[in-house]
Amino acid sequence: MTGARVRGIVNRGGEPCAEVEVDTDSESAPVVLAYFANEGGKAVLRTVLSNDAERETDWFDNNLHQAFEDITAEASYADNEKGRHSFQESVLAAAHIRQEVEATLADTL
Repeated sequence: MTGARVRGIVNRGGEPCAEVEVDTDSESAPVVLAYFANEGGKAVLRTVLSNDAERETDWFDNNLHQAFEDITAEASYADNEKGRHSFQESVLAAAHIRQEVEATLADTL
């Protein structure tokens, strides 16, 4: 992971989630969107999407390509719970991300 920023709050499957854009060093998914939910007052990783959106073509409902793909199960960190927790913690450890995510989620309660 090379950087992260909180983009806001979104509804994912009926659950409010903080959306975090994460820059990675992966060629196959250089930018991913990580979604964190509030679980007992702590931010917990729920879903990871690859982000292949382009401003020129994806600002509207575009069926030319799949801009966002769920890679939660396929991502290398998802091989086991320890790897998933490690990815979650590396994102949350980035400059002020944990505080921003938890503050964003606190506003939804």
